[in-house]
Amino acid sequence: FDGARRVAGGESKAALLEKSKAGREARTRHRERWRAALAIQRIWRGHRCSKVFRASLEAEWDQKYGALLASGGAPQASELHESLLPPLLFLLLPAQRCHSRSLQ
Repeated sequence: FDGARRVAGGESKAALLEKSKAGREARTRHRERWRAALAIQRIWRGHRCSKVFRASLEAEWDQKYGALLASGGAPQASELHESLLPPLLFLLLPAQRCHSRSLQ
């Protein structure tokens, strides 16, 4: 008898505790990697969706007002203020960051 307590399966208590600690640490690392992957996917999907949305707005704006501006016609002041300028400013201004959460 070597003085170490044995549990079922023939392992010493210290070995069993070490094995369970390693298992917990592995599960924690796996959870952290999973959460990081989800955060990356969420940010990428938001970026991609925003890019597609901006492209569709630009195409819609070009379709709606491109011919008018190319022909040299001057839009009415009310049309310029209400419908022409807001989408143009949206397209010209830099994209705003949609995600404000940090990657912790």
